[in-house]
Amino acid sequence: MTLDEDYNSIRNEIVGDSFSRYYFDDTIYHYTSPDGLEGILLKKGYPTFRFSRFDCLNDKSEGNEIIQLYHQAIVRESSNPNISKEYLDLISDILPTENVFFSIDINSSGEEKLPTTYVWSSLAETYLCSFSKAPDDLAMWNYYVKGTRYEGFNIGVCPELMIESLSPNSYHKGFKFKLIEVIYNSDIKASIIKRLIERPYVLYESSSKSEAEKEALRSFIADYLGTLRFYFKSEYFKHEQEVRAIIMLPKEELVEADNSVRPIIEYRFCNGLTIPYISIEFEHLQSMIESVTIGPVDLDSVQRKEQCIIMRDRLATSYSHVTVNYSGAPVRY
Repeated sequence: MTLDEDYNSIRNEIVGDSFSRYYFDDTIYHYTSPDGLEGILLKKGYPTFRFSRFDCLNDKSEGNEIIQLYHQAIVRESSNPNISKEYLDLISDILPTENVFFSIDINSSGEEKLPTTYVWSSLAETYLCSFSKAPDDLAMWNYYVKGTRYEGFNIGVCPELMIESLSPNSYHKGFKFKLIEVIYNSDIKASIIKRLIERPYVLYESSSKSEAEKEALRSFIADYLGTLRFYFKSEYFKHEQEVRAIIMLPKEELVEADNSVRPIIEYRFCNGLTIPYISIEFEHLQSMIESVTIGPVDLDSVQRKEQCIIMRDRLATSYSHVTVNYSGAPVRY
């Protein structure tokens, strides 16, 4: 087994259960504006979600917290008698990598037309669509206050159907998809980074410490930090209970590939920023949508009932199975 393979073998040991989930049992919820609801459910008659580029989001700390936490962990480990200074010096300046391995299946020109799988490494652009585990949370509704009114909805989505739709396709179409649960707890984040530093040390110390082995170590840690930056978020946002749908696109396209299957990058203007985004269509997958909840509004029971009926009528053509509810969150004016 090579040193690269040794490092890969300890991936799940480092991150534990927080990082190695590949399934979600419960519904996840996408909070959105009235215009967002129109675009996601009604414009095309099947679900279409917008994924915005990760480095253009409105939270300046996104993706940067991991660097600070890693440097703090290196300082703490300097007092660990079981870790050598040489090792810490070797890994202390590592930054998260944006390089990702992609693969794509391309049909050959022969009679059998067997696919050939190409694998290549490229800098990645990461696009994100946010969901929440919270089905009816006042703090989430507060993002959709207009003046003195709440103007928002949340859309309940079956995560398993999203995963089943995108995961196999992404492997064969030259992009990567992940559905991940954000980690807010500072102790859990510190524990993961501590293991990321300490666990590879055992393997490295048993190696010959050649330049190639040093590079393998640094690449492994940089790759892990690059992934962790999507999982880690400040505890100040823990009320969001965020689940992230992530799509990574290669900046360097494969010449041999049919790049027409690649999602098209579009642009929108928000809060003084131009934000690149991609739209992911789930054609013939209306069953992925489970519910629509109307945001908190100060209406009597008759008015609420009528608004639910109107929404069901609007959804009836493509989403007759969807449950329509009103938020139970208290409203203050």
